[in-house]
Amino acid sequence: MKKNPEDDGHVAILRAIKLTSAIAALVLFFMPWIDIQCSGKSLATQTGIQTITGMATPSEEMKPKRDRSEQGDQLGTATLAAIAIFALGMAIICLLVSLLNNKTRPDVLGSALCGVALLCLLLQLGQGFPVKEELIGQISSDQASNEADSGGSLAMFMVSNIEIKVLPALMMTCVLMGIPVLLHVSVLLLKSELARRGERIALVSRN
Repeated sequence: MKKNPEDDGHVAILRAIKLTSAIAALVLFFMPWIDIQCSGKSLATQTGIQTITGMATPSEEMKPKRDRSEQGDQLGTATLAAIAIFALGMAIICLLVSLLNNKTRPDVLGSALCGVALLCLLLQLGQGFPVKEELIGQISSDQASNEADSGGSLAMFMVSNIEIKVLPALMMTCVLMGIPVLLHVSVLLLKSELARRGERIALVSRN
């Protein structure tokens, strides 16, 4: 049975959409993902990459006071986010190979890796990013060394009011990583439905 050129064209378009979505998701790892706030006031932001490296970008008001926020791994490492970006990078390679060489297996693998990356990121969201615990630990240690002055009460206030706000770029990253998975599942369901219809038609024609 000859392949319909239009079908090949549709498959190539779907693979291009998957690849584009995965690349866009990777780009968003370099955009601010979370906003570290105290009593609604922004202290610093972290990009996706910074949640992995433990760095942060101080807000404009906090820049004159920057110190620990730029000290490498002081703010913890989001392990699941690190796994997510690795899986996403591998997915991009697989999807690119699939698109250039018209291969099915790399396409399946790339879509599956996007699913793995999405799952890791959702688990990281559920677990929370380590920056909050690291900041609380740092402030608590500062409090212990400043118990004799008013710094202790200020530290307690900050600890009780630290919040992590998820920014739109993080949610968009999840959406973009989900697109290849959604497209692949949709194609599988469509093929399954077409196969069932073919079986019914064959059964009717026999009778």
